[in-house]
Amino acid sequence: MCNIATASLQLGELERARALFERARRIFEAVGGPDSPPGVEALVGLAAVHAAAGELGEARVLAERAVAIHEAAVGAAHPELAATLATLARVLWLGGAVPEARAAGVRALAVLEGSSAANGPRVAAALEQLALIDEAAGDPEQAVTHARRALSLVDGAADIDPAIGVTARRVLVDAALRTGDTDEAVRLAERGAAIAGAVEGRRVEVAAARFALTRALSAARREPARAAAQARSARDDLRAAGDAQARPLADAVDRWLAVHAGE
Repeated sequence: MCNIATASLQLGELERARALFERARRIFEAVGGPDSPPGVEALVGLAAVHAAAGELGEARVLAERAVAIHEAAVGAAHPELAATLATLARVLWLGGAVPEARAAGVRALAVLEGSSAANGPRVAAALEQLALIDEAAGDPEQAVTHARRALSLVDGAADIDPAIGVTARRVLVDAALRTGDTDEAVRLAERGAAIAGAVEGRRVEVAAARFALTRALSAARREPARAAAQARSARDDLRAAGDAQARPLADAVDRWLAVHAGE
């Protein structure tokens, strides 16, 4: 049930996801009580749904509860705890609690790196998330460090979903644009957009990759029609996502189109 709910969430079907996660939560709690460890997955899913709906206070309560239950069940160093910590980090980041988000993200990464059960995809995903939090913390150098580490695990690895590296590439596009290296920005953005375009669901990530390509092409003064087309596709993806988390990006896309769409 939680797998179906997660797929619904990725497709932007928030109410269906919410109903499925709530149903799973009730089942787990009926069997094992309100602090049932098997119910952590449903709590994490509900936290993600509330975050996507912009209900960040409730999302934080659920994510913190999930971490507390999970940690009590498996211990503070268990690699499975990292995913629950990552959800908490994301919720805190979205809510603007950046120092707390960074602490949770750093802890999730440390848990993975300190475990023999850690694997490349999970470490890469944790590094990507930290790169986003670093940006929000006003630490672009650390964001670049984490993004590059994430890509070093993804690129050339046959057993890692390349979609994990899409956000890292977007972080590095921004870094290249800040330094005026538009050729590097376009190279990174082209690769990120190509990978994102093959990803099912994850509309917000796909839109972010497309808009990164828009900005890179625009900064390089290349293919203005294509840059605008990528921006319009990003706007359509964001509208379809129905996700409160997408609003700042949607606003940025709209502002760009208002200025550049007629070029």
